[in-house]
Amino acid sequence: MLYPELFEGLDAAGGFEAVDARLGADVVLTLVAYRDGEALGCASLRRPEPGAPQDALEVKKVFVRERARRSGAARRLLDGLEAAARERGTVTLLLETGIRQPGAVALYRGSGYRAVQPFPPYDENPVALCFAKRLG
Repeated sequence: MLYPELFEGLDAAGGFEAVDARLGADVVLTLVAYRDGEALGCASLRRPEPGAPQDALEVKKVFVRERARRSGAARRLLDGLEAAARERGTVTLLLETGIRQPGAVALYRGSGYRAVQPFPPYDENPVALCFAKRLG
């Protein structure tokens, strides 16, 4: 459990199922990485919430199963999201991760994402790190 201090707010918002359902409402694309017919991970693009740059898309829910980590699956998912965003004419990708996820931070920085001021709804979250990348 990386962020136990956030569980009270999560419970108040209806739990994981309710929060995931709200996040899913704005998803425009989800990719799933497979190897030998087994799903290894997934990643999505969604429309950002009000207050965030509305000409961008937000990278959400990048997840790779533990046994497939460090295999390049996360980078390939991220590359796929970037290609799909370019096809849609998107010029900026946003994302948020947490301060206790050094692997994710390294992946995003190594993929050309740069730290930016927190954007809504993460601007009130003390453990959030926000990044952006211009696609070109």
